[in-house]
Amino acid sequence: MKPIRPNFYNAQLGYITSVSGLGTYHSGGVNTVRVDAKLSAVFGKGLSSPDFTQAYVKATFDALKASNMKALVVMGYTPYWLQPKPTPCPVGVGPEHAAPTDVNSFAQMAVKFIQWADTNYRGVVTDYEVWNEPDIQNSFCVAGNTDSARVAAYIKLYDATAPAMRRTIAQDNVTPLARVGGPAVVNLGANWFNTFLSDPVASQNADFVSYHKYLGYTTAINQGMNWDGAGGHPSLWSLEQSTTGGFAASYKYIAGMVRNGKQPNASTTPIYVTEFNDNAAFTTADCCRNSPTYSPVFNAMYVADMLDAVYSGFNAPAQQYYFAGSVSSGSFCLIGAIDAKMDCATPLGIAVQPYPQYYTYELLAHPSYLNLNAGGRMPVSISPLPSTTGLVVTGFWTSTSDAIVIVNPTNAAINTTVIAKNTGTYKTGVTRYVINAFSYSSSTKIPSSTVTFTVISGGMQYATSIPAYSVVAFKLPL
Repeated sequence: MKPIRPNFYNAQLGYITSVSGLGTYHSGGVNTVRVDAKLSAVFGKGLSSPDFTQAYVKATFDALKASNMKALVVMGYTPYWLQPKPTPCPVGVGPEHAAPTDVNSFAQMAVKFIQWADTNYRGVVTDYEVWNEPDIQNSFCVAGNTDSARVAAYIKLYDATAPAMRRTIAQDNVTPLARVGGPAVVNLGANWFNTFLSDPVASQNADFVSYHKYLGYTTAINQGMNWDGAGGHPSLWSLEQSTTGGFAASYKYIAGMVRNGKQPNASTTPIYVTEFNDNAAFTTADCCRNSPTYSPVFNAMYVADMLDAVYSGFNAPAQQYYFAGSVSSGSFCLIGAIDAKMDCATPLGIAVQPYPQYYTYELLAHPSYLNLNAGGRMPVSISPLPSTTGLVVTGFWTSTSDAIVIVNPTNAAINTTVIAKNTGTYKTGVTRYVINAFSYSSSTKIPSSTVTFTVISGGMQYATSIPAYSVVAFKLPL
């Protein structure tokens, strides 16, 4: 029975940083948000003159503290006085993305940031991630623009920064101690993980290993990506379920390398997915990301596939960060204006509301529903019945209930019998939740009903129909 760590589901903070906006995130089950330290702005005048009011850093932390939210903080980027001249960054990419010329000075900036956070916002920060997507030139610019040069520059940066950060965290003695990790890569090259996890310094100072995962990218969108591949176009459903490039496949691939690393407790090193979504393109042409029909299904499939990785012999992922809570340019969000465009825009004077994907995570994570973010454990086994072809299934149990989650990604209802064995409870009155294309502009609660399970030998069962394009969950009380 593999454990699920608390705060399994989180989100990139995004554009909305008001207390009310954070409260909406919190109501949807989000307890922790990923934010940027914005070191290039804070230390713009030099190492000895930090200004935490720059780039809304202090305002953001004020809002987090007032909202009782936690933060994973990304330690980036390079201030002017540490940037190489001329910049190795491509045209259109800010020079703050260049690798710093003095890694020890960068480490001191990180130390000062931690001291400021521990003094003024004690306990708000739970994790620090060193840089963001250092495996791409647009995010971590190096001379020569080669992958080997970026790997070498990143390891040099991490080796200087992470030990200093961890010493400061220990000295400040804010319990539980914040964790430090990386490499937060997006292309998922084996050389990055293997180098990071075998380096004698980096491997001993990696409290967690992180990466990003998107599926379709702009090419698939330009090829007319849709949900099921109709018309010969790329299928998001197939991309998600791919045994070579899907979310679960990538997780198992990375978890295998982590398990064989030289870091302490390699078999239990937490793995964070610090950005994920169906596509990384900032475009409204995406078929499914904000669709009332497909988005709840896609996101529930993501969680089910990631949790079910335990049945391949791996631990459950430790943390996941949906990208993003919101973005100023639209197209990615958990909350935004509900209109015909569904582009996540947040125009002035227009009330923002939860988007379709919000409800999936509210159902899974919030204590009023399945309570996944409280932590729990996976069942010994999950076995979809032969009649349930096409369904994606997972389950877990927490301190308050057993949960069964069934996703129907097809365009037809599927009849099945749900069987729960060795539940530890025989309370047959079970809450059934259904998420599909209901009216997101007016709904404030996830539709629910009480159904009656029948007691059988060793457990309970319930015959039901899983609607087309739906997420159906059963909450069995303890």
